[in-house]
Amino acid sequence: MHKKVGLTADAFPVFDKVSVNGPETADVFKLLKTAPWHDERGDAHEIAWNYEKFLVDAEGIPLKRYASDEDPRVAEADIRSLLGLA
Repeated sequence: MHKKVGLTADAFPVFDKVSVNGPETADVFKLLKTAPWHDERGDAHEIAWNYEKFLVDAEGIPLKRYASDEDPRVAEADIRSLLGLA
């Protein structure tokens, strides 16, 4: 993967590839998918596509989910509020 973007393997930490759906779902994604929310697609559990974003507080509690097609800047107000900057 590093070679695809012209970086050396030690340029920054990269996590191993993991499953986000199906029987081998990584634990972190199991937690994120069972958070008590409902998305506009009608399926609160499956992760539809890459770049889906999750806002998690300092205690590790998932607070909000953003669709992959949403501009990441839509989370700014939520992040500022979480940090007490709103």
